[in-house]
Amino acid sequence: SLNDAEAMGGAEVVMTVNMSNPEPVSGVQFDLVDTPNYMTLISAVGTERVPADWTVSVAELGDGTARLLGFSFTGTSISAGTGATFELTFSTAATEPTNVSVCTVNETFSDSNGLAFLSEGGCGTITLDVEGIDLSFVAPDEPIDQGNGGALEVHMLTPHDVYGIE
Repeated sequence: SLNDAEAMGGAEVVMTVNMSNPEPVSGVQFDLVDTPNYMTLISAVGTERVPADWTVSVAELGDGTARLLGFSFTGTSISAGTGATFELTFSTAATEPTNVSVCTVNETFSDSNGLAFLSEGGCGTITLDVEGIDLSFVAPDEPIDQGNGGALEVHMLTPHDVYGIE
């Protein structure tokens, strides 16, 4: 399963993969699909459940899909148990506030003989927000007669430097 998380668009966010395995696991591979495609998987690390000699790697496959692969060259296994197993770090990109569904698919968990366990994936949601620019206009309280002029004030509240406006 994957936990839910929140982030600002453009920031990094961490999701945790939780695993419940009644037997030791010697190899892990699964894909992650984000919908809509606003996430890029940049790294993954094992928690204290994962032996220190494990190699954990990630790769973006395109179209909102990434892959995690984990195993040990020396044959160590993740002990039977339940809990947080991997921490995934994503970079984010969003142009408007949105919820991104991140799900595991194509899961393969294997024992020390390379035999696959039956597995069931899960999903989590990342709530992405964006920092916006608030514009407001203040117009004269009185009507302006035809042919006369008036002042229109433009107020802008922004978290970033603005170098131009159109």
